[in-house]
Amino acid sequence: MLRDVAYAIRKSLRSFELVYRIGGEEFLVLLPGVALAEAVDVAERVRHSVAGARPGGLEVTISGGVAAGSGSEIRYGRLFRAADLALLAAKRGGRDRVETAGEPHPAMAPRERELDGDRTVART
Repeated sequence: MLRDVAYAIRKSLRSFELVYRIGGEEFLVLLPGVALAEAVDVAERVRHSVAGARPGGLEVTISGGVAAGSGSEIRYGRLFRAADLALLAAKRGGRDRVETAGEPHPAMAPRERELDGDRTVART
């Protein structure tokens, strides 16, 4: 079923948009050069594509968290954490939906390592 989900996601993306399975049933989609509003549209397109594909013959829904940055704001760890918080909000909000991220609150960040420019910063 995961292969079918991945295929449905890939089919709904443009050639420069990248999808990665990051573990379990979680996927990461990178959308270079795409603003937040357009990223939400892409996430909704992916959500509908997976539902319509009925991977494995099953009714499958997905929830999505979207974060965006530009210029010096682009830090993988920061964007990933923001998208993860948005994903959690989507799940808490009833699942099968897309939520956007605000700035993550420092007190909410668990222990993590994030890429910060040319150096790696350990958060504790």
